[in-house]
Amino acid sequence: MNANTRNENAALPRPERISLVPVDSPEREAEAKRVAELSWPSTYAGIIPDAQVPYMIARMYSPEAIRADTAAGSPFYIVEADGETAGVCSFDATKRRADGSAELHKIYLLPEWRGRGVGVRVLEEAKRRMKEAGAASVWLRVNKRNERAKRAYAAAGFRQAEALCTDIGGGFVMDDWVYRADLSGKGGNAGDGLQGGTILLCGVGGQGILLAAKIAGAAAEAAGFDVVANEIHGMAQRGGSVRAFVKFGGKARSPLAVEGTVDVLAALEPVEALRWAHFLRPGGLAVANMHPVVPVTVSSGKAKYPADIDERLRRVFPRLVAYDCQRKAEEMGNAKLANTILVGMLSLGLPFSADTWRRAIAGSVKPAFEEINLAAFDFGRSLD
Repeated sequence: MNANTRNENAALPRPERISLVPVDSPEREAEAKRVAELSWPSTYAGIIPDAQVPYMIARMYSPEAIRADTAAGSPFYIVEADGETAGVCSFDATKRRADGSAELHKIYLLPEWRGRGVGVRVLEEAKRRMKEAGAASVWLRVNKRNERAKRAYAAAGFRQAEALCTDIGGGFVMDDWVYRADLSGKGGNAGDGLQGGTILLCGVGGQGILLAAKIAGAAAEAAGFDVVANEIHGMAQRGGSVRAFVKFGGKARSPLAVEGTVDVLAALEPVEALRWAHFLRPGGLAVANMHPVVPVTVSSGKAKYPADIDERLRRVFPRLVAYDCQRKAEEMGNAKLANTILVGMLSLGLPFSADTWRRAIAGSVKPAFEEINLAAFDFGRSLD
């Protein structure tokens, strides 16, 4: 999947309704193939030979192949988002392996629907149906070179298992890793604060993302959770886009997260909130510092900063706490306090007590700045 496409789609509204429509007619068979033809080139660019894409589509999406898979217990579905075709998927509805596992064969989305929370909802619906039909676990194949997909499935609770290389003819192979996930329900659900959670902090270089992530991780540890956090990703120098994940409890396996699973998205810059909106789960909390950081492309006249940023945020995030943290921090005498104010705001979406957060702050800042940072946190927490 193309990262630029995801970022461009981040400001678009998420669909309210996702449907899986059985591919049970010639018209829907043709639609499933059309989706593959539009989604595969960008999905596999630089991963498999260009000639392998039409070869595999012809083998896997012919009417005969679709009907044979369906008859064997692995039907195809058109993914519809609010009534529009968004993708295609296939999984074992009734078919089972000897170990009781079911296979998730495919989920592909049209480029315009990526980054809008559709993929993770389809994945969860497929897992739910397989579990209800008696599957004990689910497995899938991921190309060894598809780093984005490997990270996404790892963040969704799948574990890399054995290698599997299959000769598919035509001089091509499917050189994959098998990924597996348990369907027993022992793990925590997204957003279940008693089991675990995921925080995404984003902004631009120089805003203090590192300190905010440090405080959030310390609070989770103080509350008794296992914590994993990734290093800051992006342009760490001033002005570059940066992000960091903090995961705790039942989710604390991989430090990265898949789209649609983050419980709290905290943005120190409003456009950055839109950039990473596709990571927030349905019903999750978004908090944003409404003070814009104008990029060079805008200051040089090559681009325009969105004048309707407040409206866009409220359209994208049903649960939103937004405030000009920078202005308040300056009123408090130190512009660097904006990140601690934001920490107070993001604390509203997590199950830790105010005292737990205050202890985390005290252990993360120099003693000389403890009192003012606690005041900034208290102000942010009061904005609910």
